[in-house]
Amino acid sequence: MADGELQLFDTATRGNSAARAGLARAPVSDVRHAAAPHPAAVPALCRAVVLLCDGACAHLVGGSSGRSDFGLVDVYDAAADRWTPGPELEPRGTHGAVVYRGALHVFGGESQALGRNLATVLRLGADGWVNAPPMPTARNYARAVAVGDAVYVVGGSLEAGNSHGAVGSKVVERYQPVAR
Repeated sequence: MADGELQLFDTATRGNSAARAGLARAPVSDVRHAAAPHPAAVPALCRAVVLLCDGACAHLVGGSSGRSDFGLVDVYDAAADRWTPGPELEPRGTHGAVVYRGALHVFGGESQALGRNLATVLRLGADGWVNAPPMPTARNYARAVAVGDAVYVVGGSLEAGNSHGAVGSKVVERYQPVAR
């Protein structure tokens, strides 16, 4: 949801020359409209990326392709129908993320270069990404959701390097982000 419209992007093929365009864009009141215009093409190559929306812009954060991780952040401004680079973060894929209290937060993920899961928590501040206290349990494929006064990081895989056979976990951790 950005600029009053539902934005749908194909992040599985992000950067693939045969499928770089976003999927569809339509006013929320008319999301079933078959002839919705396509938003600007997704700019970078990677998978396992997180798409977040802060109400005004959509953010593609991190990701991976093959054995490479990326720290790219691309910001889509729906009003201008344009992607611009955002502040890069430590390369990672399969991470969790959420917009909470007006800031983007990224949780864990996997570093293929290091061959391990990450426990890092990052918050996007005015001067770029800021380290926050780490998660107690390093994992990839976890999902983050804001509920009340906290963020819950749920599930994920405790083992790195097994993307197609990752075994889920029952880990749920509560995180209270520092006020901006």
